[in-house]
Amino acid sequence: TKYPGDLGQACSFTRSIRAADKTSYILHIASFAIFCIEVLISPTKFIRSQTKQLPGAQQYRQRVAMASAVLETINGFLGNRARFTDGVFKFTNLDSRVQKHLARVYSTLGVAMAIAALGCYAHIAYGVGGVATQLVSLGSLMGLAFLNANDPHTLYQRYGCLAAFSFCSGAALGPITNLALILNPGVILSAFLSTCAVFTCFTVSALITQRRTYMFLGGYLASAVMAFMVLRLSAWLTGSLNSTAVFNLELYGGLLMFSAYILYDTQLIVEKAHAGDFDHVRHALDLLVDVLAVFVRILVVLLKRAEDKRREEERKKRRS
Repeated sequence: TKYPGDLGQACSFTRSIRAADKTSYILHIASFAIFCIEVLISPTKFIRSQTKQLPGAQQYRQRVAMASAVLETINGFLGNRARFTDGVFKFTNLDSRVQKHLARVYSTLGVAMAIAALGCYAHIAYGVGGVATQLVSLGSLMGLAFLNANDPHTLYQRYGCLAAFSFCSGAALGPITNLALILNPGVILSAFLSTCAVFTCFTVSALITQRRTYMFLGGYLASAVMAFMVLRLSAWLTGSLNSTAVFNLELYGGLLMFSAYILYDTQLIVEKAHAGDFDHVRHALDLLVDVLAVFVRILVVLLKRAEDKRREEERKKRRS
């Protein structure tokens, strides 16, 4: 598609960046593969070079001994790293069942986020977003609500509903992501990294504190959601829906609210797991909604700041 004027230059610049990113990605994969091959081959080369001058039987025994030493070194390193990982990421206030459940929840969340990214790309490339995806998203939520979570035969159906909801949610993010690609492509990476930092910090805080520490937030957060709904309705009725004050209040207040929801939902998931509720699909869905809401608001904040900076630079040029 051809675009006129500055928009065409921006789109051309965006395509160049995408091509460079793909080339860089391929080069990184190739470099990593070469590194892995060198790591696997280097010990063998070293053993052969050290035993090349020995007689046959002695050479064989020496090679076996050196190979055993190399394997012991590797096993020792992996064992130490496993102990280090257990010491850092094993939360003493959570039993083993809850830890396994959280591992399933976060792995499911990771797959759902990848599917959401695919849906966002599909909207940018093919324009799949619209009323149809909204209906599919609503239908998938209803499917998750009516399918029995305790029936193992419905697990893959619930996975399909979560995948459909994730894809449609990603497609809903397509327009604003496409706008960010045109205006400032680097903002998307900054928003993604900021979202990961927010999610990680609030999740770790919820897991390392005592149980039910943040459960009191449930009532306040529900009240905040109702307040935002009333604010939106009143702004629509009074014709002030596009006012700057309402926009900033919804933007920054929503960012604070959904960040607090990460704290609340994480501890709620832990409490449900302690009570015997191991529905990792539903729990991953709750966290997915929080993550996408935080990402959208951080992206809008960064775009707003970039636009304010651009206008300030234009004003300085006009004055000079």
